[in-house]
Amino acid sequence: MTGPFDRDEYERPVDRSRALGVPAAARPVAPEEELAIAGQPLRVPFRGGKLERVEKAVFADGEPGAVKVIPHGKGTVVWSPVPVELSDDAAPAAALYAFALERAGVARTLGAAGAPDPALLVRPIVFEKAILLTVVNESSRVKTAELRAGNSAAPVAVTVPAGRAALIFVDRATGSVLGRYPEEEKP
Repeated sequence: MTGPFDRDEYERPVDRSRALGVPAAARPVAPEEELAIAGQPLRVPFRGGKLERVEKAVFADGEPGAVKVIPHGKGTVVWSPVPVELSDDAAPAAALYAFALERAGVARTLGAAGAPDPALLVRPIVFEKAILLTVVNESSRVKTAELRAGNSAAPVAVTVPAGRAALIFVDRATGSVLGRYPEEEKP
């Protein structure tokens, strides 16, 4: 989870962080927050009206901007004091989610071969022997990406027109493309 969570749906105080053993107070975010994930510092920027509305959690132990890993029941809570999803940069949210998934032992079935493009939304649907990749271009320009799917190290290239989507069916074992829509144009 991210940010403070000591209020109920009616904005009344609820002492949830203390119940987890990590008391915290809510404070407004700064234009540049720093968040440490597994000891690695990340810059988390906030601009404009967010500075007046977005809050971070400030831990009572005084440790600023460090992700807490808290044993709870039979599991673990990963808590970022900074609400990374509301940042002006998507990289801190991606880093936090990757850290949480790694802690949970979730195997990665999809990844970008290069730097991820925030204009492309990639939704994998995993089947027993294949992965269906739905790639949505949320920009006004044609976008191309190289994705790694399944157990293969070979990237799969996909070009998506502006404001459109593409579907790619990939074999999980080999990474070979079984089908795609729209079909690639032949020269």
